[in-house]
Amino acid sequence: MKEAILQAFDQLNEALFWLGNNTNQRLWVNFFITILIGIILGQIVHYLFRKWAERLKRKNPHTWAIDVVSHARMPIQLFIFAYFLSIGVDILKLPGWLWLRVHETIFPLIYGTTFIIFFLSLVDIMAIVIKRWLRRSNTEVDEHIVNLFRRVCKFLVILVAIAIAVEVVYKKEIWTLIAGLSFAGAAIALAAQSTIANIFASVAIIADRIFRVGDRIQFEDKDGFVVDMGLRSMKIRALSGEVITIPNKDVADRQVRNLTRDGASAIHIVVGLTYDTSRADVEKAINILNEVFAAQPEVRSHTVVFNQLGAYSLNISCFLMADYHVAPEYHKILSAVLLQIKERFDVAKINFAFPTQTLHLPIINLGPSGK
Repeated sequence: MKEAILQAFDQLNEALFWLGNNTNQRLWVNFFITILIGIILGQIVHYLFRKWAERLKRKNPHTWAIDVVSHARMPIQLFIFAYFLSIGVDILKLPGWLWLRVHETIFPLIYGTTFIIFFLSLVDIMAIVIKRWLRRSNTEVDEHIVNLFRRVCKFLVILVAIAIAVEVVYKKEIWTLIAGLSFAGAAIALAAQSTIANIFASVAIIADRIFRVGDRIQFEDKDGFVVDMGLRSMKIRALSGEVITIPNKDVADRQVRNLTRDGASAIHIVVGLTYDTSRADVEKAINILNEVFAAQPEVRSHTVVFNQLGAYSLNISCFLMADYHVAPEYHKILSAVLLQIKERFDVAKINFAFPTQTLHLPIINLGPSGK
């Protein structure tokens, strides 16, 4: 095919010879025409793949072939462009040394980049297929393990690509270079200890199923929703709204409380009543709290118990499991519940406790004279 294209452009050169005498201009025109053909063919392939994906989606919206087609478009476009670029360079008829330099440096980088994108897309396709299979078969394997597998494979692809690039540029095996840089390698390995520890910690977190993305967790002074779990760190969106990045090893080494179960997350409310509240009013308060929580649509289940004689209050603990997944939803539910409690308690004339302190002053008898 390549020879046929070259022959066609030789014939085009003969036709252009009558239009001018500057050979270099004709060669550059041919070069850009070739590049334009590669771009147009790439767009045609992109269009055909898009139509193919739309047809597959109409037949079966849940088929994994749609994702395969979507991820395969870009690598194929790059292959087509690189192929026609190589034809264009041959058309230019560069001097031997320049032609050799281009084919030994530029084209390996172009094809190498194309192969990297292709293999990265292949890893994404594998992850998508495995996830869909897990959902269809109701397998107990966590999808976060698949995400970890995807990230590790991508890391290995990039690492191998860097090794091949170094070998191409320096014309020697990568292991020879590593051996020659043993001291630098030792320093890098020492510096990477923390990164390696974080990677093993991420594996431990996912394997033990301590929590998942979307769960609300508490450890130390941190409280929030897990929004991302990476190889090195995880991100938590705190109840106040900010995103906190935490190294995985710090989480794996701490006691973590997972407040989410079966898609619902916990809310703990403590209601303090004054010590002069009668038993009947305490029981009335418990009934009111049960009614308030039962009327809240986001609350799946609740438990209300009088469980503490506090320093200045009779404490009623309320344990709720509610449907919320982000901080604004949590604050909205909490605000609605507290407003209802305040309104109902005011009507029932039940008083909330607040910190108080009683001081007993001794009475000093100064005698008849008052001295």
